[in-house]
Amino acid sequence: MIREIKLLLARIQNLKKSNPNKDSSDVHHGMTILANNLNEILNDEESVELLLKSQLNIQHNIITHRAGNIDENLVFNFIMRHNKVKEIKLLMSEVKIEKLGISNLRLLFQNPHFFPYVNVSHISLLYLFSRLENEIYDQHEKMYPIGSLFISAKNDNPEILFPGTKWDPLQGRFLMSASDYSTMNESLQIGGKETHLLTLDELPPHFHAINNLCTSLDGEHNHEGYCDFRLKDVEKVGTVAGNDNFIRVDTGINQNGPIFNWMHTHIFKTNRVDGHQHKVQGNTEETGGNKRFNLIPPYIKVFVWTRIK
Repeated sequence: MIREIKLLLARIQNLKKSNPNKDSSDVHHGMTILANNLNEILNDEESVELLLKSQLNIQHNIITHRAGNIDENLVFNFIMRHNKVKEIKLLMSEVKIEKLGISNLRLLFQNPHFFPYVNVSHISLLYLFSRLENEIYDQHEKMYPIGSLFISAKNDNPEILFPGTKWDPLQGRFLMSASDYSTMNESLQIGGKETHLLTLDELPPHFHAINNLCTSLDGEHNHEGYCDFRLKDVEKVGTVAGNDNFIRVDTGINQNGPIFNWMHTHIFKTNRVDGHQHKVQGNTEETGGNKRFNLIPPYIKVFVWTRIK
């Protein structure tokens, strides 16, 4: 029980004001002072032993004792049960105890018959804690309503920081704002990928140089040709003194002139080969590793939770 009270007191001490009005400020101030005082007592073994033996029930109430002085507005009342029979009500403000500390607690046990007895509306410690829980819950709802994200550089689960709430961790994801704020359709949608392999359509237009290519070997063949020429008939007809022979040439036409005309042309004709094509074979040099590339920008890792309850 003492441990639970200590944890709750620590939360009282760290509690922030939830409303700016004076009544709320007074309650908040009273809670804070009560927490500090009780925490001091609970850290003292002798005082704790006295509390457990006497079954002291600490109660407090915010009443108007002196206008404008919040410290004196905080009044502690003690109900001490002796032999579970009679109750003694004590108003500590009458003995000018501004702080409920260890020495004052011992003084109370030494002389429990302080006067006068004042009837005030008491708020028991359990009720105080109940109000405290409600105020803490209200703050949780204002700071981190359901659907909120909690981001921290520490891995402390927010369920420990905010008792009574439920959180789910978000792991390995970047945060991206929604494009449509009129609906909740995009809330907590997931997408994207860490790496990507380019497709052909995603490559930019480009060229590759082609060097040292040759056509294929094709259409092996020969070419043949011939030329026209005419033979002149030559006939030996006799001899002449000083010469061995003389000849007659039959030209076939009625003309005089040299026997041979050495100026002539030759016409060659080859066999026909139809029009055709030659293939150009070869490859450009291979390039590229066909590896996926990283899409992750520079980052810093943190712990992120989303409240679900």
